[in-house]
Amino acid sequence: MHDSRLAKIESDVRGFVRASNPEMTIRAEYWAKDRSRIALFFIDERFRTLYRRQRFHYLAHLIPKDDYDSMLADKKERSGTTRITLAAGIAALVGPACAVLPYTDYLPPRLSPDLAGVWLLAAIGAIGIGIGVFAFRKGSKVAGTICVLTNIPVLAYWGFIAVFISLGGGR
Repeated sequence: MHDSRLAKIESDVRGFVRASNPEMTIRAEYWAKDRSRIALFFIDERFRTLYRRQRFHYLAHLIPKDDYDSMLADKKERSGTTRITLAAGIAALVGPACAVLPYTDYLPPRLSPDLAGVWLLAAIGAIGIGIGVFAFRKGSKVAGTICVLTNIPVLAYWGFIAVFISLGGGR
């Protein structure tokens, strides 16, 4: 349903966007979940290569300051990947930190890496890789890539040792 209120909003927004982006398509729709709210869609081929926050930043600077202050100043662009990025960042640190723990003086003798401990360290590397891949697929490309790249050596090193010992090597 496209009423005059939506048409006016589209026209007003198109008015201040047209000067810098004459090709951009503006579309206003009522939200399906809450008909009292309006969603604005800015459609432009140039947005295809931009990340979500880059698009928001670009559009926020097109809006006149008075309009922005009166309607959008208290709104924040919320990224769905913030928590995923943090998890990938933590996993990128935890995997390598755990991998070197047996070689430091901080590991008490009662926790020395026996076969179960070696498999645990390999599993930490595998989980770190999984978190990195998940983060990458959800849009947190840099943190996901770093997480995967820092945890691959953990899994390779401790996984090799775990398999070697499990198959009877080192006797």
